[in-house]
Amino acid sequence: MFNVIDHKTGLKIDFIIRKKNKYRELEFSGRRRAQIADFEVWIVSPEDLVISKIEWIQQYQSEKQIKDIENLLKIADIDKIYISDWCKKLNLNTFNINLI
Repeated sequence: MFNVIDHKTGLKIDFIIRKKNKYRELEFSGRRRAQIADFEVWIVSPEDLVISKIEWIQQYQSEKQIKDIENLLKIADIDKIYISDWCKKLNLNTFNINLI
């Protein structure tokens, strides 16, 4: 994993090598196109971003990550059932974050 930061705008892009497992293949197939500045890019779905952040806090219980997760969960049409199901399948501790 590595990231690129534009210090002028504060824009940060994380680049992550896809792991070879069922969930990561599904995550990759659910990516979405987005326009960032003059570039068309592929981004992870909000649901998969939440799951990745929940995976991250398994080792590092970061308040920033937890706040990010809580803010993402406020997206009107986010699929909380998908997130909850995958957290169970991946045996992730959700640290009492309200997923449903």
